Amino acid sequence: MTSVPPGGRTAPPYAIGAVVGAAGALLLAHPFGWTPSVAATALALAGLWYYSRGAEGQTRAASVATSTDWHLATIEALACAIDAKYHPAQPHTRRVQVYAAGLARAAGLGPDELQGVRTAALLHDIGELAVPEHILSKSGPLTREEFQKIRIHPRVSAEIIASVRFPYPVAPLILSHHERWDGTGYPQRLTGAQIPLGARILTVVDYFDALTTERPYRRAFEWNRAIQLLQEEAGKALDPVLVGTFVDILPALVAEYEAAARRDREPTPGRRRGSGDAFKHIALANREIHVLYEIAQTMGTSLGIADTMALISSKLSKIIPWSGCALFLYDAATDQLRCRFADGLDAPRLVGLTVAAGLHTAGGDVPRGRTILNGDPRATFTASGVSA
Repeated sequence: MTSVPPGGRTAPPYAIGAVVGAAGALLLAHPFGWTPSVAATALALAGLWYYSRGAEGQTRAASVATSTDWHLATIEALACAIDAKYHPAQPHTRRVQVYAAGLARAAGLGPDELQGVRTAALLHDIGELAVPEHILSKSGPLTREEFQKIRIHPRVSAEIIASVRFPYPVAPLILSHHERWDGTGYPQRLTGAQIPLGARILTVVDYFDALTTERPYRRAFEWNRAIQLLQEEAGKALDPVLVGTFVDILPALVAEYEAAARRDREPTPGRRRGSGDAFKHIALANREIHVLYEIAQTMGTSLGIADTMALISSKLSKIIPWSGCALFLYDAATDQLRCRFADGLDAPRLVGLTVAAGLHTAGGDVPRGRTILNGDPRATFTASGVSA
């Protein structure tokens, strides 16, 4: 039986063994004339046994800790890959993890609970894999049916994670991270302290990060406005105490995230420079899908030609580098191509230009339906009779 010191923590077994063994060895060397050598020997052997058992336990604990770190690193890599797919512009998941861990520490969570929050922050949106991509990328308001499909992702995330035997709670935090303090959230409509503390932490952090990052349906809010909106939701959607704590420590959390991001970019002995390109490739591929989907949505609107093309050109600039673009439409009455829209370099010179339909332009040969790749822009001006 071991004693508990005033601080409430039990001394490690290997430390107690070392003390007991040292006492036995001291009595063997200096019996003080009254301690039998047999008792001293027994005390020394007991200490050695206790030390070996404690050291074995310490080694096992270190092995478990190392294994946990490996598991978390694997989960983080997979979460970052999913993050690159659904949040190609900015690393949402990594930032939420840093902010949530910092807020959990400030809220006084223990090591296991803190690790649970860190893991849940990585995996809280994994259920978005079950949501159709066109809904996640939609730039306009969701229909009731589309919102119902969005609402399933916390439950799907929790069901995926429930099969993993974490040594700390993770699935309950993920399941409840869209619950609201006032009880109007989902999926279980929990209220106040019924919501796990770790989930309430995730909700605060996720809400703020969503406000400060660009989404398909709106631009990012300025920080001061985002903080104001966060505070307005205190006591409604969000735990009011956690909101106050989060706002107080936010500058420190931002500095912590930026330092972590710099470390992630630096090459290490176990990671070659450029090994993070895999996530960039995922992000770029998905960005093209998003842009094409947004263009398709734009084409279905009732905007005029100029407004439609302005939207399309702004979206294409995200995936295709260009210095200028123009749209020529065929006029059957005159058998000519007329520039109806231009943007970028030489736009004022291009708008209104006409080209005979039988002539080559930078974009191709219209009568024969042949497209030219990397054509010479001067061809358009030449065909129009304007010096390039």
